[in-house]
Amino acid sequence: MIFVDEEQFPFGVFHSTVCSCGAAPYGLRFGADITYKDITYHTFRLYNKPCDEGAVAMGANVCNTIRPVINKIAFRMDSDAAICYNQTGSMTFIENATNFRGARFWQDGTSMPGAWLPARVGITADGRHIELFIYGLKYSYTDGMFLLTKCGAMGSFSRVCRRTAEGLCLFAFVDTPGHRFATVCKAEGFG
Repeated sequence: MIFVDEEQFPFGVFHSTVCSCGAAPYGLRFGADITYKDITYHTFRLYNKPCDEGAVAMGANVCNTIRPVINKIAFRMDSDAAICYNQTGSMTFIENATNFRGARFWQDGTSMPGAWLPARVGITADGRHIELFIYGLKYSYTDGMFLLTKCGAMGSFSRVCRRTAEGLCLFAFVDTPGHRFATVCKAEGFG
């Protein structure tokens, strides 16, 4: 398991502890909020970055596994953000995460975003954080931007996505369904 702030992140049982951001072939950078059909979204893009090609987990090169297929992106958020992502009345723990209808992908050169992406959200075991993850991703997603529904009550995504210890917005790429590894990184673009 991988621990951040003395708590597991991302959720899951992993067969390796490869977690350095250097093992990820992509970075994640937030941009300006946008409004589409009266819904305001936070936006972020994945960008290519140098990768530690020597990182191997269970015989698989981490960079080469993540590069063609992202699979799952998880965000660690402050528990105060539960008011933004709770769509069912009471937020469940991460192991029973509920569906979240609020993540989309807008491919460059198209006139509108795609359908809602599969996403789930749940509270962590100690109740200090929530984890939002977008899963079932099928390719690299470097040719457009992700959209996350904006929560008016919290304002900026930098206020929603933060570690309590250092105030950083953390995300992870997760190899699914095998959970051979996860790479934990700091999101960029908050300023």
